[in-house]
Amino acid sequence: MKLGRNENCWCGSGLKFKKCHLGRENEPRVSGFDVAEKQRGYFARKLCSHPDASTGSCIGQIIKAHTVRRAADLAAIAVRGHVYSFKFWFGDLVRSKGKPVAKRIGINDASIFNGFCQLHDTQLFRPIEIETFTGSQEQNFLLFYRAWAREAYTKESGANSIINLRKMDSGAPPSEQRSMQSFLDALEKGHELGVRDTRFFKSVLDDAYRKRNFAAVESLVIELKGQVELVAAGCVFPIYDFIGNQLQELGTQARPEPLAINLLAAPIGGVVVLSWLRAYSRAPRLLIDSLINNQKEIPNRVVKLVYASIENAFAAPSWWEQLPDESRQRLIELVSFGADPVLFVPSSGLQDDDHSYSKQVLLNNPRFA
Repeated sequence: MKLGRNENCWCGSGLKFKKCHLGRENEPRVSGFDVAEKQRGYFARKLCSHPDASTGSCIGQIIKAHTVRRAADLAAIAVRGHVYSFKFWFGDLVRSKGKPVAKRIGINDASIFNGFCQLHDTQLFRPIEIETFTGSQEQNFLLFYRAWAREAYTKESGANSIINLRKMDSGAPPSEQRSMQSFLDALEKGHELGVRDTRFFKSVLDDAYRKRNFAAVESLVIELKGQVELVAAGCVFPIYDFIGNQLQELGTQARPEPLAINLLAAPIGGVVVLSWLRAYSRAPRLLIDSLINNQKEIPNRVVKLVYASIENAFAAPSWWEQLPDESRQRLIELVSFGADPVLFVPSSGLQDDDHSYSKQVLLNNPRFA
C-alpha cells in the first residue's frame, strides 16, 4: 500500500512521510566516517556520577576519569607507555570491516570517561587509588561502583546515539532502508532495557554508598602470581557459566543480575575481584561456583571471561604479542561477540578448551569478602 505524503512515516519517527523517508533513496550516501565522528560526540558528554552530584557540591571541571588505575595498573603493564586494547568505535569497525583489532593505546587515553568532577573523583575513590589494596569491603564496593558508573554512562550514551544512525540509510533502496531501520529498532529496544537496568542498579549502589553499606556488595578475591598480563574494569550480566549452563535470560522484563569484573596489578602479580550485589546474587554466584570448581584453570578462565564480557580491558604488550596465534585468535573471536550489538557469547564461549592463555598461577585459595 502506497503511503501518502502527509501520513506518518513507516519508520516510526513520528514525522510525516514527506519530512522523513520520502525520496531518501535519491539522497547522497552518508559517509560512515562522518557518522563515526558524530558518534564520538555522544560518548563525550560530561557529567558527575557521584551519588550526590549537584552544582553546589561538584568542584572543578568534569575530568577524564580512569576506571582502571593509571599509575598502579596501566603503567605496571605498559611498554613505552602503551598497552593493547580493543576499541569498538564505529569508525574503527568500519575500517576493519566489523572485525575487532587489538591496537596499542597510550595509558593516558586508556579507560577514561567524562564521568566525575575533579573533587568527587578524588574523594570517592581515594581508598582504591591511594591506599594499599587489601580487598576490603569498602575497596571492593568502590571498584564495583566505578565500573558501574562507566557502564551507566556508556549505556545512556549508546541509547542517545541511535538517532545519529537513523540517517545511514540515505541513498539506499527502500528495501534496504526498511532492513536498516528494523535493525535499529531492535538495537534501540535493547538499549532501552539496558538503560532501565543500569539506572536501577546505579540507584541501588548510590543508596548503599550514602548509607556506607559496603556489605551490600559481595566479592570473590583471587590473588595471582607471575607477570601481570591483563588489567580491566567492567560489568556484565552473565548469561552462561564455565560449563555452559544458562544463568539468566536477557531482553525480558525480569531484572537481570550484574557482575563486576576488576583486574588489578599488585606486587605479588595481580588481583582479580569479581563482585555482585548481595540482593541480586543468584546468577553471579552460579558463575563463581563454576569458575572455582577447577582451581588450576582459574587464570585461563578469567582471561576468557574478561574478553567475552567487557571492552574496558588492557593487555600487557609482552603478554599479548607472545600468545600462541591460535589462542590469540580464540580471544579475538570472543571479543567479536561484544563488537556486534545483537549477538551474545554462545553457551560454549567460557568452556575450557585446548588453548593456553595465562602463565599466571594461583597464589592462595580464592577468598570471599
